Amino acid sequence: MSEKEFNITGGNNFSEMLKPFQEYWQQLEKSNSFLNYAPKPIYNMEAIAEAVNEGIQNLSPGQNIPEEYFEKTLEYQKKSLDFLQSINENTANLFSMVELINKNVDNQDQIISLLSEIMNLAKAGNKEEAATGFSKVMKKITDVTSDAETLMKLTGWATAIYEAVSTILPNIPV
Repeated sequence: MSEKEFNITGGNNFSEMLKPFQEYWQQLEKSNSFLNYAPKPIYNMEAIAEAVNEGIQNLSPGQNIPEEYFEKTLEYQKKSLDFLQSINENTANLFSMVELINKNVDNQDQIISLLSEIMNLAKAGNKEEAATGFSKVMKKITDVTSDAETLMKLTGWATAIYEAVSTILPNIPV
C-alpha cells in the first residue's frame, strides 16, 4: 500500500465506535435511576452507523483519495461522537437541574440565581474574565449550599461551563 492510500477496512468500523453510546443507553434503561425519565435522543445510532459504513464500503479501492482526507474524516467522526455524548450528558443534566430546584424548596431562588450566574460564564470575553467569574460563582456556591449533593452538582456544572468557555477564549494569561 502506498503512502497516499488508506486502509478503510477492519478497525475503522463506525458502528463499533458507537457501541459505548448504545451500551450507555441500555444501562440507563435497565437502571432505576432518575435518568430513566430523561428524554431519549431523537437520532438513530444504528442508522447513522449503517449510513457511514455504507459510504465507506462504496469507496472503490482504486480511488486515489489523499490520506489527509481520511485523517480529517476520522477526526470529524471522533468530534461528532464526542458531541453526541455531550448532548446525552446535557439532556440528563437538564432533568437533574429541574430536580435540584424542586428538591431545594427553601432556597430555590438562590439556586436559580446560581445557575444563571454559572451560565453567564459563557459571556466572558477572555480567560481572565472567565477565571474571575468562575471564582465568584464557586464562592457563592459554597456560601449558599448546605448539602453535599447540591454542592457537587452546582460545582460540577460551573466547572464544565468554565472549561468549555476556556477552550474557545483567546489565550490571555490568567
